[in-house]
Formats: sequence, C-alpha cells, structure tokens
Amino acid sequence: MSESSITRPFIAIDPGGREIEACLSVAAPTEKPGGEWGVFVHIRGLDEKQREIFGVDGWQATQLGMRFLGSRLDYFYDQHWRFRWEAEGDVVPPADLLGAI
Repeated sequence: MSESSITRPFIAIDPGGREIEACLSVAAPTEKPGGEWGVFVHIRGLDEKQREIFGVDGWQATQLGMRFLGSRLDYFYDQHWRFRWEAEGDVVPPADLLGAI
C-alpha cells in the first residue's frame, strides 16, 4: 500500500468467534497513462489481495474504491463475520466502518 493512504483499524470476528485485527486502507489516487485514475484498496486481515479501482478522476476513483470496500465488508458479514471498533466494543454493521459514502 502506498505511503499516502488513509486507514481505519477495526476488529473482525470470524464465524468461529476468533478476533482478528483488521484495517481498511485506501491509497491516494494516481493518474494513469490513459488518463483514468486509480486507487489501491485493501482490507488487511480479511482480504489480503490489494485491488486497484479506477474512475474518470481521483474523486470518482476514491468513491468507487470506498464502495468496493463496502461491498467486500457486506460479503464477509453475509458469511457470518462481525465487526467491532475495539476488542471490547459493540458489534457494528459494515456500513458503520465506512461512514456515509
């Protein structure tokens, strides 16, 4: 992940009840040779593959990257994963980890 990225740490709880330190990451957008923009997104601890999401400009690429992370969190939630801000905190829905996007 790029040195210039935003991150949000959280706790993921797998279907068996094991807690995992996880982190959402969105790198700063970069312009590509063809004129489109891309951001690398990643959910450390849950989905080790970094993915690059593209948009017509940096703003759109970042928005689409955040939405992609939301869809991945929804996928894990549907697979009976749960999320917390802190180890002893309340369980929160996936949308709460991203805020309003």
